[in-house]
Amino acid sequence: MRDPFRPAGGSRLPAPEGGERRAPEGEVPGQAGWSLRETPRLQLLESFPDAVVVVDRDGLIQQVNGQAERCFGLGRTDLIGQPVEALIPERFHERHRAASRRFLADPRALPMGTSSGFVGRREDGSEFPAEISLGPMKTREGLFVVAVCRDVTRQREAALSTEKRFFVVSCGQPEEWGGRDRPPA
Repeated sequence: MRDPFRPAGGSRLPAPEGGERRAPEGEVPGQAGWSLRETPRLQLLESFPDAVVVVDRDGLIQQVNGQAERCFGLGRTDLIGQPVEALIPERFHERHRAASRRFLADPRALPMGTSSGFVGRREDGSEFPAEISLGPMKTREGLFVVAVCRDVTRQREAALSTEKRFFVVSCGQPEEWGGRDRPPA
């Protein structure tokens, strides 16, 4: 059955010059034969509500979107060419390099929520909890890793607030515990 969202003869993408470009039949944008630097891809990155960081096989940042700039507090020109480890606290660098080697040995999509405990680092050194999803992207320039990063600080704070309210409802306020360091049984 033919995909109703794909025109016969290939998919259409606007060419950087404003003309029309078709992917050859059977070729999917984002797969081998497409260039990372094409305007439509950059426009696609900018449409994401989360930070997007594109990294090459050597772990160097090759492209970011505006959300990544805001999330990490660095401009595009400051990020591109830097090791991706610049975006995580130093104490996690070696563990991240090992995880990167494993990913590159078997590149496949890893959706958000499959890795826990990711911590991002902003330019000012502050840290934030994040969820990450990864996807391999093959282009004429080689294999790249697309990382989508979501700052989950607000979600974590809301979850903690809910837990605290539940604890108070079920156990009472600490001052109601009669001087004990835990609620009465």
